[in-house]
Amino acid sequence: MGTISHDGEVRALVRGKSVFDYADELAVRVATSCGRAGTCHECVVQVDAGGEALCPRTEAERFLSDPFRLACQAVVVDPAAAGIDEADLEAAHDVVNLAAAPILGEEAAITAAFRFLNSKDGEQAMERAKLSRRHRQLLLYFCSMILDPDGHRRWL
Repeated sequence: MGTISHDGEVRALVRGKSVFDYADELAVRVATSCGRAGTCHECVVQVDAGGEALCPRTEAERFLSDPFRLACQAVVVDPAAAGIDEADLEAAHDVVNLAAAPILGEEAAITAAFRFLNSKDGEQAMERAKLSRRHRQLLLYFCSMILDPDGHRRWL
């Protein structure tokens, strides 16, 4: 399982949490004036190791080079770093399918939902729902795992 540490304090990596979330947990003050939207560029942090566990660099981070990231944009996405393996994902897929089937219909319920999210209509629905960029990226990452199991690694 992957971890993040600062001054001897260690936390386990959890998918979906940003480096900023961990800074909060570890009581590390990180500057920001944009409410963690990625527009002020003040929350630059140095990632010395484990960068492969984070999402790809976002558009807001295009001005940075390794090993620097914006704490608000660097989100944990790697299942192995979060202690989740492919077998866990398959079991989770089955559970979600069972729960979604009565709502979405019996045939390939979760796959159909992910296809929708991955479409232009899905993107518009996520915008209307005011999902943050981070949450949209995470949903699209999950979509890629279901719809293109071999290709989803391009997100890492």
